Amino acid sequence: MRQGQVLFVDEANRMPGKTLNVLLGAISRRAVVLTEHGSREVQATAGFMVVMAMNQGQGYLVNPIDAALADRFPMTLEFDYLEPKAEARLVRQRTGGPATVATWMARVAQETRSLRRTRQLPADMSPRGLLAWGALVTEPLQGAGDPGRILADAALLTWLPGVAGRDSDGRVNAETRDLLLQMVANHRPAGV
Repeated sequence: MRQGQVLFVDEANRMPGKTLNVLLGAISRRAVVLTEHGSREVQATAGFMVVMAMNQGQGYLVNPIDAALADRFPMTLEFDYLEPKAEARLVRQRTGGPATVATWMARVAQETRSLRRTRQLPADMSPRGLLAWGALVTEPLQGAGDPGRILADAALLTWLPGVAGRDSDGRVNAETRDLLLQMVANHRPAGV
């Protein structure tokens, strides 16, 4: 605030209410009172702004953002998943894996998202899950093993349990797990 910098708040809707109230003063009044330092007020210098990032929706255990807070921001940007080609490039850049496998993996991720939107899956593959999957398969794919088996085994260890959901005993839903493993196999490119 004193230096006129940007304050970036990640996962803002996980913030406790007490902290949020302090932040509201910084946004609305452009000042905060530091009570633990003798009630000293800190004024914002020109250029100070607050940028908040958050995930929203039913799949996130977060605090709701009320209209009064949202109204204090002059603009809202919404981001979606990357297109499959861009996501495959990202996997390749981050993991060093083969382009054909990165494309295969991105197609599986896209299909999980399509199925979640139509409520056929309880969740979808996140970019973090996709990158974890890619990182786990890169080295084994350099060996002589079957790429389909390597991708299936790595899926079981990374993103698949979160996407498949759990049964009443807390175990990964077997029927959905098998559907997802079949999906991995179905997207295998010819010659791989």
